[in-house]
Amino acid sequence: MAPMEDFAGYDLVAEKNGKFFRIQVKTTSKTEGDKNYYRFMTCTGNKGKTSYSKNKIDYMILWAMDEDLFWLVRPSDCNGPTKKLYPKTGSSWRIVNDL
Repeated sequence: MAPMEDFAGYDLVAEKNGKFFRIQVKTTSKTEGDKNYYRFMTCTGNKGKTSYSKNKIDYMILWAMDEDLFWLVRPSDCNGPTKKLYPKTGSSWRIVNDL
């Protein structure tokens, strides 16, 4: 689903102890082909893709919608236009950690 407004450069704002965090949400609906990983687009832009920087966002939430899995990553953890993430099997890690 596209955001109603896309002027801020991030999707959510969280606050903890008076400090605000800008959060970009990226989604995918299934694993990559028959592989056991999810691939997320971790850059911005329609024509020329640009990596997110810490000047624009503080965190990314990467959401694998088919399994309802979440990862909380910093922009510096994303090298390149995509990021591959592997689900941990047999663990209960489905809740995003505290900021």
